[in-house]
Amino acid sequence: MRSEPVTRWTVRASAAYDQWLKRANAVGLRGWQPLALLGLVGVSVLGVIGGAALGSRPLFLISALLGLLIDLVADGVLMVQRLLERAYLGLPERAMIREFALLLLFTRLGLPDGEISWAALLVFLVILARTFVILVDRQATELQMPKVSTRNFSIAEVEESTPVSPLGLPLLVAISSAPLFGGLVTAYTGALLGLQVAAGAYTLLAVAWSSWRLYDWVSTTRKLNPQDVMATASEEIASMRPEVLVYFSGPTEALYQLEMWLPVLEKLDRRVLVFLRERPNLTALKETTLPVVCIPNPNDTMDFRLPTVRVAFYVAHVGKNIHMMREPRMKHVFIGHGESDKVSSVNPISKGYDEVWVAGRASRLRWAAAKVGVRDDAIVEVGRPQLGGILRADSAAVRAGRPFSVLYAPTWEGWVNDPHASSLILMGPSLVQFLIDRPDTRVIYKPHPFTGKVSPLARKSHAEIVALIEASGGRNLSNGTADEQAWQDAVEDNLIVDGPEPTLYSCFNHSDALLGDISSVVPDFMASGKPYFIPNTRGLDHQELRDSSASARAAYLLDPEPETWEAAFADATGDDSLQASREELREFLLGPYYADPIEPWRIATGALIDRANAEWPDAEAEVAALGRE
Repeated sequence: MRSEPVTRWTVRASAAYDQWLKRANAVGLRGWQPLALLGLVGVSVLGVIGGAALGSRPLFLISALLGLLIDLVADGVLMVQRLLERAYLGLPERAMIREFALLLLFTRLGLPDGEISWAALLVFLVILARTFVILVDRQATELQMPKVSTRNFSIAEVEESTPVSPLGLPLLVAISSAPLFGGLVTAYTGALLGLQVAAGAYTLLAVAWSSWRLYDWVSTTRKLNPQDVMATASEEIASMRPEVLVYFSGPTEALYQLEMWLPVLEKLDRRVLVFLRERPNLTALKETTLPVVCIPNPNDTMDFRLPTVRVAFYVAHVGKNIHMMREPRMKHVFIGHGESDKVSSVNPISKGYDEVWVAGRASRLRWAAAKVGVRDDAIVEVGRPQLGGILRADSAAVRAGRPFSVLYAPTWEGWVNDPHASSLILMGPSLVQFLIDRPDTRVIYKPHPFTGKVSPLARKSHAEIVALIEASGGRNLSNGTADEQAWQDAVEDNLIVDGPEPTLYSCFNHSDALLGDISSVVPDFMASGKPYFIPNTRGLDHQELRDSSASARAAYLLDPEPETWEAAFADATGDDSLQASREELREFLLGPYYADPIEPWRIATGALIDRANAEWPDAEAEVAALGRE
């Protein structure tokens, strides 16, 4: 059993590696990490070839070890893996280069021709065995993957049809490196026995594993027909009689769009089913008490019968929504993943939903002004049910003797790559430097999860901000446990929060002001009653900006000129002349105050379920019919 210090070190190392991978993937080839990995791959390949050509055993050994280490480290850096595969330098190809270089090394070391011939035969045997393992392991796993997967409830047929996990890259690298090390023993001793033992053991292991995977696939497929598994899953889920469904399709990094609604749906007092379309999201989704089902195939999704579901919620506009929206016996409701004055918040695609649920009157007026075809009677004001845990500015828990803490939470650049959509590109590093230099002030930097997805300039600004905070002695609060103690330990520090934890609302509660763009973050922050700043990246007249965006009406506006910023911060930390305006604007944006902010949701959901049941009263009959088919 590992000691507690070792366990802590392992957890921290794993978390640090995960954060490093996230940053490396976010910056792409504009960051030094992927470029360094590509350079090290090149050095290791040239090193083994050069060591073999020169007959240098030390050079060959060091280069081979470096190559194996890079194979492990570069596993999660997607850009590096894709570029190497396009250059035909993927993991199998790099392994073959090392093994063929090993044969060249034997030749340069003067091994007898007969032994070199046997060594070549062994190397070819290893290559064939590895190819067989990769092909069978990946293909058998993919073909055996069930059409439906679940979480938080168990269906025996689904569990039995789920394949064993495929060999991960670390294990594959470790096992397939055995023949290489056996060859190095031969290179140092001159005896072929080392390579023979390693290659023989690897080949036997590869054949045994592949044979077992093939047997497991064939036997499972014969025993459990995929269509029968689907039918059983449909019957089991129907027997749970879910009334509400929340639907999500998208990449794993977009799961926050769904996860912000899970605590609300858990308290809805209705039977709720989470419906996913991408298999990786089933395990990536954070903890929830709700039952979760995942059906990747479009035809299977459209055929899957959910007779008791009367309301389907959608958190984003994605193409796969149509596979559920075609069901006429449900009321389809777009709830989004936040509201703002962005153009994307009034997407005309919303005409396809029965209702669009919004927070307050500001959103209703925004839809009316947009004239995109969404009827006023389809707009339902339900408040923002997530905001109950946000501390008010007058709470005793606020400030608590810390420096004036400014949460910088810029939005991302957007799919159209508008340089003014996010302050990050034009003003971000300057704003953060200003906050770092300002006395009795600290910055908490929480970027949007999609930051840098489109714009290289956004990735560059993000990297600059991280470097500024680290140079100031700040720390990354997402590395490690993001609990209350972690906040207290870092109460004096500038902070980076670039992971899912701590959450945005936790950052709200540990800050005294928000510095944010026109996005859903600003209205949500207004629940705290604290001051907030909006960068005026276009340099617009202040009244023009306030007239064009409801969120800006009670904001301290920061023009592009840094010399004007201190006056706004001095007001916010002193008389706070916009306090009354914020209170007035809060209800306009977020709706009336409720002691339980989920209550409007419960009322609206119940009314919609009643409407759907009146229109389609045959749910119980269909559930019974499913059991007889």
